[in-house]
Amino acid sequence: MKKHWFCTLYFLIVFSLFLPPAFAYQIFSDPISGDPEEDICVPIHITDIDDPFNIKTIGFDVEYNPNHLSNIQLKTDDTLIKGAIAIVSPLENKPDKKVTFFLSDPVTITDDAILVNICFSIGDNALESESITLTNFQDDIAGANVDIPEFEYRIFSDPVRGNFNEEQCVPIRITDIKNSLEIHQFGFDITYNRHHLNYIRFNTAESLSKDYTIETSVNEETSQVTFDGTASSIPIAITEDTILINTCFKLEKALESEPITLTGFREDIDRANIDYSNLPSSYLSQNISNEDSDIGECFIQLITVDFSVFFGNQKNCLKRSSPR
Repeated sequence: MKKHWFCTLYFLIVFSLFLPPAFAYQIFSDPISGDPEEDICVPIHITDIDDPFNIKTIGFDVEYNPNHLSNIQLKTDDTLIKGAIAIVSPLENKPDKKVTFFLSDPVTITDDAILVNICFSIGDNALESESITLTNFQDDIAGANVDIPEFEYRIFSDPVRGNFNEEQCVPIRITDIKNSLEIHQFGFDITYNRHHLNYIRFNTAESLSKDYTIETSVNEETSQVTFDGTASSIPIAITEDTILINTCFKLEKALESEPITLTGFREDIDRANIDYSNLPSSYLSQNISNEDSDIGECFIQLITVDFSVFFGNQKNCLKRSSPR
């Protein structure tokens, strides 16, 4: 007679509270039983959603005994993140796995759902009670973490300079780092003046992102490029100024100092201070105020016809400018 195993997934954090905005939810698994040499899948549930929230990138660590369980796989069919790009990498000095999912478009969670299925093979020597532990929830489910340190740093792009029809690559820099910063995943958007620049590609040579998997999405109508990156193995620790990535453009005209705007910092760089210091010297914004929205979510858009500078979204942020 076959010996029967009862396998249960344990979660170190099953309930989390996000502020702001305030919402709570639970992440947990179903208990599941299996036999030796059997492949089984465990659904991971997300429930008790108080307020809707968006998921675009999620990450977590999977810890298990590789002598008893093997062939760890993640399946997204019929789950909340169906169609997501999955990256599974080993943790340093451990058999455990680092898991990251990217979605091309955010998914809004309003009701109970299955987040993902974790599948594995049960070995002949498995114990009657095995465990797979999910820890270190990151990115859009980072509320399952505890006590995330406050980081202070700046992220900004050098301005573009060059002659008509040239290709120029400009670095996006991380500077003024007050505490050591680990970046396993990052995301941000850039906007630019499409009458002056044409985005071509990114370049990771001699940058923090040289060993990262980078996904981009280009919206030519809004002149916006979305970047999402994940380290191929362990998170990269940053203690001093560095280049995050380089963005490359073809110049549609000769430019002395064309600004690139960075917005929407996500994942492990979501606490970055937005740097507005690279506006051309011919522009001077004065008395910028914003009563209806968080200035941290605002962007700058240069309109060369009337020299106006927009802070924030066009509905909620005020517009003032003064040519120098």
